[in-house]
Amino acid sequence: TVLCPASFAELRQMLRRAVLELTGPVAVRYPRGGEGAYQDCCGNETFTQVRPGADCTILTYGVLINEALAAAELLHEAGVETRVVKLNAIAPLDGNAVLAALGSEKRLLVLEDCVGSGCVGQRLTAILAQRGRMPERLILKNLGDTIPCHGTVPQLYAQCGLDAASVAAALKEACHGLGDVYKRQGLAGEPPEGAGHHYGGHRVRQQPEGGQAGYGGAQRRPYRGAGQDAAVCEPGRTEAGKGHAGVAHH
Repeated sequence: TVLCPASFAELRQMLRRAVLELTGPVAVRYPRGGEGAYQDCCGNETFTQVRPGADCTILTYGVLINEALAAAELLHEAGVETRVVKLNAIAPLDGNAVLAALGSEKRLLVLEDCVGSGCVGQRLTAILAQRGRMPERLILKNLGDTIPCHGTVPQLYAQCGLDAASVAAALKEACHGLGDVYKRQGLAGEPPEGAGHHYGGHRVRQQPEGGQAGYGGAQRRPYRGAGQDAAVCEPGRTEAGKGHAGVAHH
């Protein structure tokens, strides 16, 4: 079991649970330093909804909840209502709990401060795909396969694209790409240039200069340095040689 507290109150509660309640090996994942604006305690739930919203969803765990909540506020100012869900234990992941928390999402961004290989986002994707409940848009924001340089935590978040501004920008593009938020706000014309268009009911990104088109509507963008933003998960389509929905990394 791997527990991920996001505040001192949760750290105390999860340490108590690890020692007195759980059996078998238990790890508690909490970084050095203090706590952010989030100082609540979630209890023993696996998933906790921290903020409601109907347009898109951010899932994260640990102290990154503070960046997720800040991104949701930025999106609210832009007219996009964002649901924020906190995962309190990243292992093991129960399929039924995942479906109950995330099985009806249209646009889902998974925010993590870890490498991309084997991350929670990939495991959630597998569970949702196996149950036929993939979101229309999926964005995995993590470190990819890079090792961050030295710096303060805010500097590294910004460099790796894990800060609130980067998260808000990715979800704003995702919402405008599908068009319903754009239309609901009464904005005239088409979504902004580069936001993509629909083909056969699926969203297809505009090909960036120097990019590499992927199979089945997915697309690989040029590497931009630290951080991974895996986007465009389209139900029913697969990348060449892979048995899951196409995911574009950029």
